[in-house]
Amino acid sequence: MFPIILSDRMRGELEGLLARTLLAKEHARALALLWLADGHPVAEVAELLRVSRQSVYNWVDRFERRDGQDLRDRLLDAPRSGRPPTR
Repeated sequence: MFPIILSDRMRGELEGLLARTLLAKEHARALALLWLADGHPVAEVAELLRVSRQSVYNWVDRFERRDGQDLRDRLLDAPRSGRPPTR
């Protein structure tokens, strides 16, 4: 899985998303991918974002498995089972 290699285009898309997203989850995941691509270790990224290392691994795995999809779709949570949210 590591190191993460981002194309110049993908790096630019992630940096653009950082500038315009209002969603904390999207922001954290995009930032994690950029930091990992810059060579920062998973433990450091997890500590800076105050998440578990496993969360970072999950984000990267999901991002890579969803190759070819829209950037935002690649950063979304995995589908969850259970009761749908109520209004």
